[in-house]
Amino acid sequence: MYRTGAYAKHGYFGMTKFLRLMQFVRPPFIFFSSTESELMDYMAYVEQYEPPTWQRVGGFKRIVVNARINAQIGYEDNILVKF
Repeated sequence: MYRTGAYAKHGYFGMTKFLRLMQFVRPPFIFFSSTESELMDYMAYVEQYEPPTWQRVGGFKRIVVNARINAQIGYEDNILVKF
């Protein structure tokens, strides 16, 4: 194992943990993500390059939620659902 020193993020849910999780995802599921995340890019990748995984997770409904913190600052979240 390599040391990351100051860059280590204890408890960080990174790419490898996400990919391990995705091996177990079956409908029904709900994913919440910021549009800053790469979840939609990941789903596009799975659709193109991982047909067996896409059979499990494809066909979801995407709900976009726009929220405002104040008059100048807002953000967008994704909710992916499949039942």
